[in-house]
Amino acid sequence: MRTDERKMRVEFEEIKFNLSHFSNSLDDVNRRLDFALNENKQIKKEYDALILRNITLEKVLATCETNMLKSEQYSRNRNTEINGIVKAADENIAQLLINVGLAIGETISACDVDVCHRVPSKGKEKPNIIVQFQRREKRDRVLARKKKITNATIGLPSDATIYVNEDLCPEMKRLLGMEISRTFCATDTMDVDEWLTLYERVSKQYRWDETLMLANIIFYL
Repeated sequence: MRTDERKMRVEFEEIKFNLSHFSNSLDDVNRRLDFALNENKQIKKEYDALILRNITLEKVLATCETNMLKSEQYSRNRNTEINGIVKAADENIAQLLINVGLAIGETISACDVDVCHRVPSKGKEKPNIIVQFQRREKRDRVLARKKKITNATIGLPSDATIYVNEDLCPEMKRLLGMEISRTFCATDTMDVDEWLTLYERVSKQYRWDETLMLANIIFYL
C-alpha cells in the first residue's frame, strides 16, 4: 500500500513538473508571439508611412516634370514652326517667310524676326522651318491669321500644303500625337500631310501656350 502511494506521489510530482515546464514553455511562446505581433505592427506602420511618402514623392515628381515641361514650352513662346515648304538649293529662308506672311495677310519683315532656319533632317524633301520672332505678340498674330496656303501661293513650283503652327517641344509633340490618335483615331499608315491636317484641327481646339492646357492632357504624363 505504501509502495503504491509512493509510486503515485512520484507520478504526481512528474506530472506537476511536466505541467510547470509546459506552462513555462507556453509563457515563452506567448511572449514570442506578442513580440512578433508588436514587431509586425511596427513594420506595418513603417510600410504605411513609406507608401504615403512614395505617394508624396510621386506627386512632387509629377509637379517637377510638369514645371519642366512648362518651362521648356515657355522658352518657345516666340517660335513658329512652318511645315511643307519645299527645299531649294539657293533658297532664301527670310524671303520665304516674308512670302508666307503676305499669303496669310500678316506682314512679316526682317526686323520682326530673331532667327529663322531649317531643322536639319536627313533625306527629308521638306524640312521644317523654325522661326523665332522678336516679340510673342507678333508670333500670335501670325498664328491667328494662318490659313490654308500652298507652295504655289508663295511662288514655289509645288501644290503641297504649307502648315503654320506653334513650335512644340518634343514632349508636347508626343502628347499632341497621342491626342490626335485618341481624338481622330489616327493610324500609322497616314502620310505626313494627313497627320499635319489633323495637327491643324487639334491645334484649333487647344492653345499650346505656356499654360499647356494641362487640364486636357495631364493624364498622358
